[in-house]
Amino acid sequence: MPATRNAKTTVISSISPAFVEQGWEGLVKIHGNGFDRYSFAKFNDATPEVVDQSDSLLVVEIHPDLTANPGRISVQVHTIESGTSNEIPFVVKPKSR
Repeated sequence: MPATRNAKTTVISSISPAFVEQGWEGLVKIHGNGFDRYSFAKFNDATPEVVDQSDSLLVVEIHPDLTANPGRISVQVHTIESGTSNEIPFVVKPKSR
């Protein structure tokens, strides 16, 4: 019988906050599983700095340039061990007046 290998998968289950106002800056927590010590997040083409991480949490620092324009940003986690996660939206709402 051939040896079976447990393939590890990277999955995002939630993101907090999921909605922010235009020009917002702060920390975003990405919850999921299958993250490793080399994990990083992609927000569209941007790669924010990872400030904390575990196998189920990735915390990244978002600067105002990333939230300068309203719209939907696609978030994915990339790992060395298990590749790329599913995609989850991060929404930038127009600034309230």
